[in-house]
Amino acid sequence: MQPPLVDAERVEQRGVQIGRMHRVFDGRVADRVGRADDLPAAHGRLNILVNNAGINTMAHRVNIDSFPTEEWDRILRVDLTGLFLVSKAASRRMLLRKSGRIINIASVMGLVPARLQCA
Repeated sequence: MQPPLVDAERVEQRGVQIGRMHRVFDGRVADRVGRADDLPAAHGRLNILVNNAGINTMAHRVNIDSFPTEEWDRILRVDLTGLFLVSKAASRRMLLRKSGRIINIASVMGLVPARLQCA
């Protein structure tokens, strides 16, 4: 099992300190989308979804012809498939209530080319 991408407990504790009600979830949901469908039922109404998932690799700074397909698939599973599945599950609940917001946060790497970091 991989370690969490964020220290969810620390982030949630900070939210409690400033008087906010929220939940933080590990972003690796592409492999367990059922959990995303259960979020509102388990934790109350979902008002805002912030998609802030994004991973990269330091181990494979190579030209595209040498980039491992398995690493490509891993990155896309988090960066694209995870965002899609969680947004899909959240939007169902928000559309039923006719209320809610989805905020997608992207990396500057989507705008600025970097050697050996872009396809």
